[in-house]
Amino acid sequence: MEKSYKMERLYETTVILDPDLSREDVDNEVGKLVSIISNHSGTADVSYVGRRGLEYPINKKSYGQYVLLTHGGDNSVVSDLERQILINEKMLRHLTVAKDKFSPSDEYESFEESQNRSNRTFGVDEEEDDLEVSGEIKDASEEEENLD
Repeated sequence: MEKSYKMERLYETTVILDPDLSREDVDNEVGKLVSIISNHSGTADVSYVGRRGLEYPINKKSYGQYVLLTHGGDNSVVSDLERQILINEKMLRHLTVAKDKFSPSDEYESFEESQNRSNRTFGVDEEEDDLEVSGEIKDASEEEENLD
């Protein structure tokens, strides 16, 4: 008799909540999502990102409260989460992404490392801004005279 192993994946779900909610209300709404994950015998890490501006208004709101859930499970967890998010009017938007085991996003770089990376020059010498053009440049008026 073959054993069937339950395949578990790692997911990241980002939820944007109404900016008018208090921190307690946000915790209650996120608690509902965490209970769905725990009902499917999974665990979730919750990160409250904070209030951020939106790129475009959603339901006449220009800000939203961002929450990141990192959780494991199968496809049924994701479908139950999305159903609950779509029902709830306090949740403006959401995005669920399946993560790889060795995702580069797992290794966050420090602020100093990101600044050093952005200040690098790639083979460009700042003293040599002027480029020399080889060859002769003709004026357009000289070419018209030669045509006559």
